[in-house]
Amino acid sequence: MNASTTSSGVKQTPFIGDDEIETLYSMAHQLHTGGMRAKARELFALVAAYRPRSVRYGKALGLSLMGNGEYEKAIPVLAAAILCNPESDPALSVAFAECLALTNRRQQAKRLFQKARIALGTADGCTETMRLHQHAERWLAILGR
Repeated sequence: MNASTTSSGVKQTPFIGDDEIETLYSMAHQLHTGGMRAKARELFALVAAYRPRSVRYGKALGLSLMGNGEYEKAIPVLAAAILCNPESDPALSVAFAECLALTNRRQQAKRLFQKARIALGTADGCTETMRLHQHAERWLAILGR
């Protein structure tokens, strides 16, 4: 993982393989669950920078930013993760809408929560789906349907 310099003096970014990225991601996850959120965010940011089209790593960074109260910074990260795979995890859309609501973009948030609620349906018995559906419902009540 050493950086090299070209003949013109430009520093090149070192190559990090998938195994190293996954190790960094695991370390960040452990730091996050251990309460060291600022350090975890730094590692999640590194991982996401090396794999910018990864929904998984983008989601991790976005949720880490949210967990640190950095909602403005989380918005473009979560938006990029959604754009990489619009059919991805519905939790991503709910988190994105929550960041919009928490940064006073109420109308945008409301539309996204309404779409998420419809996409999640009436909850199919899956605990996570039910939790997300209820979360969207609570936010819609706060935002005034």
